[in-house]
Amino acid sequence: MKGKEAAFNTLGKKNYSSTIIHPYNPKAGVFEKVTNEIYKKYYLSQIKSSFLDFDKTNFGKVATDLYLEAHKAFKKNDKTELMKLFTYPNYELLKLCQRIKKEPPFALWPYVDSAKIVHASINAEQGDSIDINNFAQITLMMLCRDTENSQKLQYNVFERRLDIKKKNEWKIALIEDY
Repeated sequence: MKGKEAAFNTLGKKNYSSTIIHPYNPKAGVFEKVTNEIYKKYYLSQIKSSFLDFDKTNFGKVATDLYLEAHKAFKKNDKTELMKLFTYPNYELLKLCQRIKKEPPFALWPYVDSAKIVHASINAEQGDSIDINNFAQITLMMLCRDTENSQKLQYNVFERRLDIKKKNEWKIALIEDY
């Protein structure tokens, strides 16, 4: 069995995650921002054709709900729920942080004021065209708040395999604090 197949069989279908993430660059120049807008619209239409439950106008709410569930699960140390909400590498990172009683390298804030789609892509593992190896990723700019009402800015990537048709089966693939 080759590397990816062995990892897939070990991790199981639900935890398999993309090894490719193209994070959004908020400091990009005008040309990159215009190009990103064109690609974002194209990929959002492709994502819509892959997932009947996807609605770009409602995705901010879907992602916010998942993010807040992840915050609660992390605070409760609920590993089962964390596994459902995070891609495998992030789940393992959170599990390790909880075990050694250290804060994770990113924050999970208790409140989200807004979530706006800023980037979208579909990534293929090693040029594969099979849905099981293709991932839709949507990056949101999320304006969050801590318990003291201080605003925090994050760019968060939500990921979903194209072959998973269960409603809103998105996972958190990347959290970047700004």
